[in-house]
This record gives sequence, structure tokens and C-alpha cells, in this order.
Amino acid sequence: MDAGMNSALAFVDQDYIRRRHQSAGQPPVRALHRGLAERLIAEADELQALMLFLSQYPGRSKWTRNQIRAVLCDNILRLDRLLNAQLNAILHHHDLKDLEANWRGVALLVDQAAQDDHQEQVRVKVLDASWEVISADLARAIEFDQSRLFAKVYSDEFGTPGGEPFGLLLGTYSISHRTQGGAANLDTLKELSQVAAAAFAPLILNAAPSFFGVDHYSELTGVRELESHFSQVELAPWRSVREVEDARFLGLAVPRMLMRPPHRELGEGAESFGFLERREVTDRDYLWGPACFAFGTVAIRAFCESGWFSRIRGYKPGRVAHGTVDNMPDIAGMNPSGKLHPTRQAVDWQISDRMEKALSEEGFLPLVPLPNTPMLAFHSVPSVQQPKRYDKTAADVSARLSSMLHYILCVSRFAHYMKVMGRDRIGGYRTPEECEAVLQRWIHGYTTATEGGSEDLISRFPLRDAKVTVRARAGEPGKYYSVMHLQPHFQLDQLVTGLRLVTELSPVDGA
Repeated sequence: MDAGMNSALAFVDQDYIRRRHQSAGQPPVRALHRGLAERLIAEADELQALMLFLSQYPGRSKWTRNQIRAVLCDNILRLDRLLNAQLNAILHHHDLKDLEANWRGVALLVDQAAQDDHQEQVRVKVLDASWEVISADLARAIEFDQSRLFAKVYSDEFGTPGGEPFGLLLGTYSISHRTQGGAANLDTLKELSQVAAAAFAPLILNAAPSFFGVDHYSELTGVRELESHFSQVELAPWRSVREVEDARFLGLAVPRMLMRPPHRELGEGAESFGFLERREVTDRDYLWGPACFAFGTVAIRAFCESGWFSRIRGYKPGRVAHGTVDNMPDIAGMNPSGKLHPTRQAVDWQISDRMEKALSEEGFLPLVPLPNTPMLAFHSVPSVQQPKRYDKTAADVSARLSSMLHYILCVSRFAHYMKVMGRDRIGGYRTPEECEAVLQRWIHGYTTATEGGSEDLISRFPLRDAKVTVRARAGEPGKYYSVMHLQPHFQLDQLVTGLRLVTELSPVDGA
């Protein structure tokens, strides 16, 4: 038995296989002598191999065709049952389920790009790093910008001539307020928000059920329970994270989404294997995966359609647009009866309208089912940040808008371009005012005061107004920073508002 087979068998609970086999009414499995097995495999003559196989039944010297067929069918049935038990044990091991769900999520992103990215503008890059590794890296660094993760996300791309800034970061990690692997999850989360903000690349993670004080999402019973839970002293660190300005670059998606339907049969024709994936009392054996991938597909579609992210929430009846998530696994036959459940959707928590609103208020990104369709949708796209409250209505609305992910994604694109332009041209300007004039002319090309323009017009001119100010850094000759005031066309509660962003315009060291 080679090392690969030994590794595979590490997934299999031998006692479980034995119990399953015996519960099916079969006698205990008799181990086939290794020498006989090797001889059967090595025997090239089919008739001799058959006679060798039948020789394990002592006391029978003559066989009829029907008897041989019955013995072979019985052994094939036993093998199928054993293989079913082994495959189920492997497929439902938590390590393999996590691995499969993550790679299927990556496949969703790649497929979405292949479908919509006709100009080949989308890049999907994968970083293999566990939460423990990420936490240890950030903990070792004196400041977050000295971590290896910061180098990967910012320095190697955003801060390097010719590098391509990341537009969106997705993490398959399930975040909770509890300590994991020796590190406090929320401490790491706060540092991740700094990395994402520096790179102007929002990071979408996933909320674990334990964040809500339950083992499974379906155990949450109502909005009042949710509100009382997050007011507990135990959740004070979470409320602290939400108050940080950089938290607007974080999103926590809930619940989990179905990555594939249960396997039915493997192989084709005569080589098919009658495998039936285990589906027991509950649906917890299904392959659920991180909802951050659903958000990624929505962002890719929006970017490919217009290069803009204002329409990544809500849905239009009869269309796959805005925040709609399609291409979900076929839910037909999800019940043991094989019949379509009229209310079953491809998420492991059926979020009501009231619960969706409550989750959004608590800083979560809810993925909800669309009634009477197999699709899902993001109706709202809040970041983790708790918007500040002001006495003035306009300031209050501005704070709410600047905490929404679709707004952050939009203005981050301008921050990327402005950073790259400043990075590559600093040294060619004699004064900050000269740099400011160039950047103002550039960004003015994306503005129009036209009210109620078409989607095509708004996609080409996404800003209603924009202003750029460039200043020299005190005591640091040759280093500038810019302040952007951007006002997109979309509104909130009929009030027009804008967002202020500060961007470093320094040249790359040594460039």
C-alpha cells in the first residue's frame, strides 16, 4: 500500500465502515488473503482468475452459470456498499469538505469571469494561508505594514511600478469573537482592516455561527435574540472593531451557500458506480461553503458590465443583475424523497426580511434567497463599520453611505488610479499645485452633471462631482498626499452626499 493510499485512509473511520456494513445485514467482512488478491490481480487469463476466485468457497467443486453469476453479483454488491461507506467517510471529513468547498468557490469566480469578462480584465489570484499563519504574521510585525501579508497585498502590487492593485479580497475564513489557534480573531480582524484600507481593497470574510452564540445558523430564532446577543459584554471587542474607520473596508458574509448538490452516481455506462451520498436526519452533511464567493461573483459581473460597482445590491425581476447570485446548484432532489422542497434554497439559513435588516444593522453582509426562484441575492451590502451618528441629516447620511461596500469599492478604483499616477509621475512635477491640476483634469473626465442619465452614460461618467487637493508632506521633500472628495450619482434617501479619501502619492523607494 503506497503513501497516497495511506493518506487517503486517514480520512476513513474504520469502525464506522464496519458498523455501516453490518447494519446493512451483511456478515462481518472477511479479509481476503493478500497472496490471493495479488494472484487475482496478476492473472491475465480471465477464466483462470474466475476459478481462482471461486476457490475461496470450500466444499464446492461444481458451479452452474447462474450460481457463478449470483456469487459475483453478491460480491459486487458488498464491494459497492463498502465503497459507499468509505467514500462517504472521505467526502464528509471536515478537512476534505473545507478543501472542496474552497476550490469550488474559486471555480465559481473563474467561471463568472469566463462568462462576463470579454476584455480579459479580471485576474483571480489565490494565496494559500491558514488563519493561524495570517494571525501569527500580523502578531509578529511591529506594525501591520511590516507584515508579509501587507507585502503581498500592497507592496508587491500597489506599491510597485507595473504592479496591478487588488480590487477585492476574499477570505474563506470563518470569523468569531472567540480565540482560535491561540490568537484572538477580532484582534487579527482589526489588523486585516488596516491592510485592506491601505491597499484600497475591501476584504470580504465570513461569520461563523458561533459569532451568534449558536452551533448552526438555523438555531437563531428571531431578531430580538440577535439584538440582545450583540449587546452582551462578551461582544464588546466586536463593537470596538466596528468603531474603527478602516472597518468600512471589511465585510462579513452570512450564512453559508451550497457548493454542489449531493452526488448521485459516479462514472458512465458499464463503468458507473452506484454511489449515493449520505443524507441523514439533517442537511448538515451537505457541502456548504463561504458566502464570500457569492459576493465575488456579483462584483465580477458588475465590473465586467461597466467597470463600476454601484449596482451590486438588490435585484431586478426576470434578470440576473445587481446583487443577484445565479448558477446555484440544482436543489431538485434535495429531500430524501427526491422531491423538490418548495421552500428550500441553496443557503443553510433562510433569512427573513426582518432578520436581513437586523443583520445589516449589526454589520453583517446577508445573502438571502429570492422567493419562488433558485437564486440568491444581496439586498444590502453593509461593511462591518458602525456609521457614526450626527445631529445634521446630511452628515448622518454621508456616514451611512461611506460605510457601504458598493461605495467603498467605487471610490477605491479612483484611489488606485490616482495612487498609480502619482507614484509613476512624482518627481516630474515642480510643485504640488502642478500635480493637483493634472489629477483634477483627469478625474473631471469622469464627471457629468446630467440628471437621470442612462445606465450607459452613468457607467462612463460615474461621478456627479469630484475635487482633488494635493499637498506636500511636511518635512518630507518630494512626498505628496492627495485628498479626494467624490460624489457619485447614486443617492441615499433622496440626499446627495460624497466621500473623502486620503491617498499617498510618494514615489516608490529606490525607483
